[in-house]
Amino acid sequence: MGGSVASPGHAPSLRTRAAREERARASDPGRTCEVRFPRVDARRLIARLTSRYQVSLDFGRRLEPLVVKALQSGPEKRRLLLEMVERSFEEEGRRAQRERRGGNSEDDWQALTTVAGLLHGWNPPSWFERWEDEPPRAL
Repeated sequence: MGGSVASPGHAPSLRTRAAREERARASDPGRTCEVRFPRVDARRLIARLTSRYQVSLDFGRRLEPLVVKALQSGPEKRRLLLEMVERSFEEEGRRAQRERRGGNSEDDWQALTTVAGLLHGWNPPSWFERWEDEPPRAL
């Protein structure tokens, strides 16, 4: 009949794609085994990383040429480059998170206005010092 019955001590024959490919490789010893990775689009990868690490898309776009180069490289170089890119996203994400939490302390703000005054000959108006606490009042 059409089905295969396993005899005692023997496994039934497999009719899967993997089994067929394995038999084809065994019948052709000159054939090499090649691992295929799914095709990755640089822009989609950057979009996923910007979303995962909550960084600006502009930051990701600056790294796009490196991602493209990584995707065109061999497996080891690809792994190293993509790890470096992901570490960059991770670090930028930490920096952006500190900034969102108000990482600028009063000392940072004072240093910024002092340096700006020295470098640019700029003296902030009186409303500028209370700008962080409240918006300026209309005159």
